[in-house]
Amino acid sequence: MRAVVLVHGWLMGSWSLRWMGWRLKRAGFQPIHFSYRSRKDTVHEVATELLAFCQSLEVSELHLVGHSLGGLVILDMLQGLGADQSLPAGHVVLLGSPVGGCAAATGIARYAWGRWLLGKASEGLKQADYAVPRYRQTLMVAGTRAVGLGRCFAPLTVPHDGTVACSETELPGADWVAVHSSHSGLLISQVVLGQIVTFLEGKARHNRRSGIG
Repeated sequence: MRAVVLVHGWLMGSWSLRWMGWRLKRAGFQPIHFSYRSRKDTVHEVATELLAFCQSLEVSELHLVGHSLGGLVILDMLQGLGADQSLPAGHVVLLGSPVGGCAAATGIARYAWGRWLLGKASEGLKQADYAVPRYRQTLMVAGTRAVGLGRCFAPLTVPHDGTVACSETELPGADWVAVHSSHSGLLISQVVLGQIVTFLEGKARHNRRSGIG
């Protein structure tokens, strides 16, 4: 079974990735949704839950796709993976994940209501030392359509997707591609879906400055 675990972003739920899961199923993959409390738990706590979830799956091939904060959860899980905690082989795809820290989140955190809204997720969003997973090919998909509320709270470096700047998605060692999409639009973009399927099937590799549409 070619399983793909889908991990949603901040203030989202598994519902946000249902369309993508449906399309992945049509492409021959088995989508499996992982849900978590994005405000109540830290990234590391959620990563621990994700590891247990993945280890409970009886599959021979395990890919991981995470949107925004969900991508940080995936990276945290894989970075903390011990020698006795191996997972089935597979690739990793990150969609607009701010691995270099998130200026928009920092801006929101200036306000008391913002700190409440971010919850414990703020810890992971401010972190800037995520590393590409060992032994797993990784693709970062960044958006360049500047539509989103994030830009209202911080001056985002151009290009950006309205919430996360492309420069904040830089992950040394990972393949990288930019698409004309907003941050939330990454979830429903046909172009993004095509990039994911092609990458998971091992049919394409991207350089660090690939741009599409």
